This record gives sequence, structure tokens and C-alpha cells, in this order.
Amino acid sequence: MIVDNPDPWFLRMPPNTFGIAFGLSGLALLWTAVHSLLAGVAPIMIATFLLAAAVWLLLTVAYLLKAVRRPRAVWADMTHTIQAPFLSLLPISGLVLGSVVHQWLPTMGFWWVTVSALVTLGYGGWLTGQWIVAPLNEDDLHPGYFLPTVAGGLVGCSALHVVGLTSAAYMAFGIGIICWLVIGSVLLYRLFLRPPLAAALVPLLAIEVAPPAVAGNAWFALHEGRGDPVQLGLAAYALFMSIVQLRLLPEYLRLRFMPSFWAFAFSYTSVAVYAGRWLVRQNPPGAAVMAWSLVLGVSALVVWISARTVMDMRRGVYFPAPR
Repeated sequence: MIVDNPDPWFLRMPPNTFGIAFGLSGLALLWTAVHSLLAGVAPIMIATFLLAAAVWLLLTVAYLLKAVRRPRAVWADMTHTIQAPFLSLLPISGLVLGSVVHQWLPTMGFWWVTVSALVTLGYGGWLTGQWIVAPLNEDDLHPGYFLPTVAGGLVGCSALHVVGLTSAAYMAFGIGIICWLVIGSVLLYRLFLRPPLAAALVPLLAIEVAPPAVAGNAWFALHEGRGDPVQLGLAAYALFMSIVQLRLLPEYLRLRFMPSFWAFAFSYTSVAVYAGRWLVRQNPPGAAVMAWSLVLGVSALVVWISARTVMDMRRGVYFPAPR
């Protein structure tokens, strides 16, 4: 059934729509991370990057149009206890894309990453202050609260190092790690001891596996791929949280498709990038086969989520009706 909505889609676009750009950006980063192990994948790597960049640009322009047409709606997004963290995915996706484009166009990549890092820092700081001064119900907390500061800091660390801003990269790493320790403990308390998440938020549990993987990617960037005790500890926790995801699989399989499924895309691509960088570093026997299995499996997941998203958009049911 096709649903007709009176408003254009960009006026009904919630902040979590930027999860699409982040998921596709993560997929582009995955192909880039393992291309040295795989023969003839440069066209796929470039095509994936171009698709991610086009979607990111489209969604950015669309949200700017929403800001011009309905500034109060954007303010409501920024102060919404559920949706506000997802706005950070706009500049965080820019960090990923800028770090990829830097290998082809260094000057463009440098400024893309620099501007994205400043916006990420500004919004993360503002939103943390908002959480301090505004009434916040602990049952509204969800793993998406990792995104503005934890993902922002750790993804920013990798991107800033790629463009040569190593001191800033260490500073971003500090923000990401400290916020992970603070916010992570609060979120686990909420998940352990408070009522279960609403069905629409259950896919966000996939984000719990992302911080150790993104931190490991950042540590690899800062230490040129070396596996030291810090890296081994991050790898162990990433493995531990991956086992947690296996236990959550029955909960995921009960769900119908919804926009929050993009949490699977950007979380699992982060883990896949981390695993791919370990493969590149260790280069064990059969590394190419393992790398192909990794990228094809994650790519299949992202393609399926993308196809379902397009189907729902064409039916007019992907974006919520006007409130």
C-alpha cells in the first residue's frame, strides 16, 4: 500500500535518517581497509564511496532545507531525548568520507575532516550540556547516546590522524574514551535494571559492540597498526561484545523492518573494519578468503537494509507522518 503524505519527505525526515549515510560510509571504509588483501576491488571501493558521499550530500541538503522551512522542528530534533543523538551522524559521516577522499584529494580531504571534526565537537559538547540542564528520563536512554561523543571522538581520532592532525587525533581519542567509560556505565545500568527498550529502539543494541571496535581502529591509526597490550585489550572486549550480540540475535529476529535497522549497518561495519585491519596486520594463511567473507557478508547486510529502505520510501511509509 502506498501512503500519500501532504509534506515533502525532507520535512518529515527525523535525525536517525543520517544512519543511512553513516552505514554506507562505514561500508566504503571497510572496502578501503581491506583492499590490499583483495585483487581488483578498486572499482567497488570507489563506487561504494561515491554512493555514500552522494547519499550524505543529499541528506545534508535535505536537512538544511528542513531547517530553513521549519526551524522549530529542527530545534525539537536537537532537544528530543530519543532523536537528538542521531544528528551527530551528519558530521561523523563527514569524518569517515573525508578520511577516505584524502587519499585521492588531500586538500579536500583535509578540510572535509577538519570542518566535520569541529561540528562534531561543537554538537557533542552542546548536547552533553543539554543532557545536564534538561529533564532526562533514564528510561529514554538508549545506546545511540554513544554517538555524539564516543563515536564522534574515536572516529574523529582516526580521521584526524589520516589528514596529519595527530595531536588533535590524540585529543579526540581522549574525549571518546572518557565518554565511553562514563556513558557506557550509565547505559549498562539502564539496560540491566530498567524496563526493556521499546521495539523501535531494540536494533540500537547493536551499537553496544561498536565502541571497542572504533577505539581499536583509532588505536591502530595512532600506532601505525601495531598490536600492543592496549590493542589486545580492545580486541578482547570487542570479541566479548560480539558474543553478547549473538545472544541478542533472537530478539532481533522478532522485529519487523524499521529505520533503526541502520544501527546494524553502521555498528557491524565498524566491527568488520576492525577485523579487517587485524587481517591486514597479521596476514595469516587464508587472509584473502577471510577478507572476502567479511566484506561480502557485511555488504549483503547493508544491501538488504538499503533495499528495504528504498521499498518503504517508495511506499511512503519510511518517514513518519506530520505530528
